[in-house]
Amino acid sequence: MPNAPLNTFTVYDSRIATVETSTGAMIFRDYRDVSAYLKEFTLYEGYALFGGRARDQLTEWSERFMRQRK
Repeated sequence: MPNAPLNTFTVYDSRIATVETSTGAMIFRDYRDVSAYLKEFTLYEGYALFGGRARDQLTEWSERFMRQRK
């Protein structure tokens, strides 16, 4: 994944998004701002794994972690 979110954000619908930072929270209601966060979410979603692929990846990480602990 080329980028990682610098802040936590939540898009509720096409009318409102919130961004949480280390110093507080911001609420965005302007269409352009909300659209920017929807676009960013879509980028991250493209890298996400779902269903069996997600389960397989989590299993691999779990097994690797358990081997390192021994």
